[in-house]
Amino acid sequence: MNQAPTSTIGFQGGARLRGQLKSAQTERPLISVILVVKNSAATLSRMIESVLGQTYAPLECIVCDGGSRDGTLELLRRHDVRIDFWCSPIDADSMTR
Repeated sequence: MNQAPTSTIGFQGGARLRGQLKSAQTERPLISVILVVKNSAATLSRMIESVLGQTYAPLECIVCDGGSRDGTLELLRRHDVRIDFWCSPIDADSMTR
């Protein structure tokens, strides 16, 4: 589980980094739900639960954080085992995390 900053890539985690990849099934395409967030600690858990609660399969949940400073990164780490991939890139505004 890679959750340390790596150059400008920043923080990242999720099942994909552990080699757990989802793929399309016969006549059922893989649906990727991408949540783009910044400072969304108040609502992120509900968003993730909503995506993961869908009955369609195969479905993957990807979260791209924009350098949050409100606890969003900590929530991503807590949900790491359920999210397929998440990232929080380091940019000029988030270099002091």
